[in-house]
Amino acid sequence: MLRPKKFRPFESLIVRGIALLLLGAGIAGVVLSVARGNWQSGVASAGVLVIAAVYFWAGRRGRPVGEKKLKR
Repeated sequence: MLRPKKFRPFESLIVRGIALLLLGAGIAGVVLSVARGNWQSGVASAGVLVIAAVYFWAGRRGRPVGEKKLKR
């Protein structure tokens, strides 16, 4: 996600696919941590969900998150 220009269409799909995988892993981790009563795993899984949200946001925008618009 660190690059100076917009994503190409297939790169945007790749970023969204990674976000879906992270989302699935985060949800599974939260469910397992609640079932087992392990709050440390729940916090880590919540962090994975935040990373998935950032990836979804970048894929939807079509640009990396850290990219600033340059005025010309």
